[in-house]
Amino acid sequence: MNEGPVPGCPAFLRGFPGAVLQLSPDGVVLDSNGCLDRELGATLAGKRFLSLVDRSSSADKWERALAASATEERKVWELVLRRGGTLTEPRAFSVLRDPATDSVWLVEHPRDPRLDRLALEATETNSELARTQRELSKEKARLSRALRQLEERSAELERSNRELDQFAHVVSHDLKAPLRSIGNYADWLEEDAGGTLNEAAREHLDLLRKRVRGMDSLIQGVLQYSRAGRVQAPPEPVDVGALVREIVDVLSPPEPTRVEIEPGLPTVVTERVQLEQVFQNLIGNAVKYARVAEPRIGIGACDAGDFVRFSVTDNGPGIPPRAQERIWTLFFTGRPDGEADSTGIGLSVVKKLVERHGGRAWVESEPGAGAAFYFLWPREPRPEPPAAAARASQSDA
Repeated sequence: MNEGPVPGCPAFLRGFPGAVLQLSPDGVVLDSNGCLDRELGATLAGKRFLSLVDRSSSADKWERALAASATEERKVWELVLRRGGTLTEPRAFSVLRDPATDSVWLVEHPRDPRLDRLALEATETNSELARTQRELSKEKARLSRALRQLEERSAELERSNRELDQFAHVVSHDLKAPLRSIGNYADWLEEDAGGTLNEAAREHLDLLRKRVRGMDSLIQGVLQYSRAGRVQAPPEPVDVGALVREIVDVLSPPEPTRVEIEPGLPTVVTERVQLEQVFQNLIGNAVKYARVAEPRIGIGACDAGDFVRFSVTDNGPGIPPRAQERIWTLFFTGRPDGEADSTGIGLSVVKKLVERHGGRAWVESEPGAGAAFYFLWPREPRPEPPAAAARASQSDA
């Protein structure tokens, strides 16, 4: 390579950021600005440019480029060069013939560093997107497996519920018949004995009949619990204030019990019977367990977003902290020997119905300071997944 300026290669081209070569008409390098010499590690002057290109990918292309330089055609050619035993990345060149000297100029289109940065960022972004896509595919597969397992468990739960329902009906039928017989025998015994029964015997018969009624209520409670939320009716607008007033009228709390219904209770779109069951159990319990001289029961509501938070409060004896979780379990009455008029099922039904509607039920109480029962109920029916809806439809059928 020539060290000093060469008349054939203008000085300003020696500072050009890309390679500039002056070639003879047949493609021999006459001069260079040194850029390509340094990169290829060889002096190019005197060499045929064809010896520098990769024969498998660029030799034919270079011959066409050299021939095209004699025409008016202006094209950009991408050529791969050889650097010892390795190849360069494709490089863009213009091949121009100089009519004045009959030489050929080979001028590289230098790469813009900004384009390189953008290309790198694009490559990194594509790699990140590919990784994200792989992770999403894995997550999708995992969710699909979880959904299948959930559907299988839901189907098992539906089968178990149907079996429970059937079992409850069978137990009800098999137990109610002998209970009725026991009650009838007690009545017949009292009738046959006439006035010969002493006071103790009459008390025993009354206790027997009371136990029969309690057992009958327990069976009815089990049936009610097994059916809670299973039989569904179309949702309808329910004026909660009117519903609560009807329930209080039916319960007819004894004097001097006073029930205060907060004005402006909302209207919700729901299955009326199920909401009625919840209020009836809570208000009924407040009446039953008042045990104070002047029972006071309050029913209220407040906004909770998509839900309404309803409350049923009383001024009764309250609930000990250790019992506040257990009261929601089946058959728990709060007393070691139970309650003659309690089955311990009502609050279990409340919890089951509330949770089936996507809400929750809880109690806040201090011994001697009354109790406040709260539950969240949706303002409108919550959307049900198609698969669950189909199973529910089959179950109801």
